[in-house]
Amino acid sequence: MDKGRTKTGWAEEKEEKVIVDNPFEKEILQFEKEDRNNPPPEKAVLFVGSSSFRLWDSMEEDFSGIKVINRGFGGASFSDIIHYADRIIIPYKPENVLIYAGSHDLHEGNATPEEVLESLKELCKLVWTRLPKTKFYFVSMKPSIAKWGNIELDQKTNHLIWQYSKKTDRFEYIDIWNIVDPEKWTTDKV
Repeated sequence: MDKGRTKTGWAEEKEEKVIVDNPFEKEILQFEKEDRNNPPPEKAVLFVGSSSFRLWDSMEEDFSGIKVINRGFGGASFSDIIHYADRIIIPYKPENVLIYAGSHDLHEGNATPEEVLESLKELCKLVWTRLPKTKFYFVSMKPSIAKWGNIELDQKTNHLIWQYSKKTDRFEYIDIWNIVDPEKWTTDKV
């Protein structure tokens, strides 16, 4: 230990660096703290993905009678979900996982639709290696005014994932694209 440094000082510096290097680390640590203080139910349906899940405040009410665990974290891409899978998917041993991701990969990470599909396959393989009976449900990307200039990327990605669902056991595609009504979007049009 360097002179003048306390063990606490090093820990704080390390924690700060980890959070900077991994922008979602703070949210993941919070999930882990919640799990220690209030263990999640067994055999729950696990929701993992970006802010569309994170901001879903009425999820437990909307799925009344079904045990759910919400592990959405804002701005998540597939690489983030893969990175944290050992902490936000595997420990719950879910039978069913709903995934909402891909848009940030396309519009902020500059991934192609084909690369998003490959990332999804990588996530499934990672989970199925440890939890072979887990079933995935991919919730399609939805139209967004903020991303309207490149909306064809979302549509192509959705189509590729839909095709993947047709030939893959333990994987289903949930189309929400066609049920989103632009007239009912919030005033900020997101």
